Amino acid sequence: MSAITVSRKLGSYGGRISERVAQELGWKFADRFFVDAVISEYGLIQLGELYDKPPTLLDLFSENTAMTIQWMNKTVVTLAAEYDIVLLGRGGFAALKGYSDVFNVLVTAPQEDRIKRVIEDDKVSRGVAQERVKRDEDTKTRFVRRYYGENWAAEDSYDLVVDTAETSEDEAVQRIIEAAQAWFESSDGPRVADLDVDELLLQTIKDQFAADAAR
Repeated sequence: MSAITVSRKLGSYGGRISERVAQELGWKFADRFFVDAVISEYGLIQLGELYDKPPTLLDLFSENTAMTIQWMNKTVVTLAAEYDIVLLGRGGFAALKGYSDVFNVLVTAPQEDRIKRVIEDDKVSRGVAQERVKRDEDTKTRFVRRYYGENWAAEDSYDLVVDTAETSEDEAVQRIIEAAQAWFESSDGPRVADLDVDELLLQTIKDQFAADAAR
């Protein structure tokens, strides 16, 4: 099994690019909503509650918070170990760091381009678009730094950086696929596919994929 993780900046179109990569490859696709749905089966708080706002002092020392992050990581690892999959966001590059069967991608674009896209796509003012772009970067940077000690915005944290101001979406999809395939053919080292997984968690993931397919 192999995994491609995709981190993206708001307005880079990385979300839909990552879905297209999964479709082109015939792989599974999982994002924050999928992971939320899986861990909610264990009675844990949704990741959005940790992800979208600065933590209180109580949050930092909460057993529930620690369990949520632990199960998020277990879910990401299980997905990567058991499926050929494209994982969007949620610090996947950090949770799966160091595995030779994982390829990490950052989809970005210059800030001005991303602001213009948010204005056009969301029909909002420039001020609102600027705030959304800034908040997105701040939130992702804070989350990954706090729970993984990694720099989400650093391009050298990734195996490939795609700038969608310089390439079309079709070209971006093909670049990611070709670079990932080359990586998987040549990379040596520990493999996430060799890890043992929690069978109950794996069944929960299978059930969630089945539920999504039935919709």
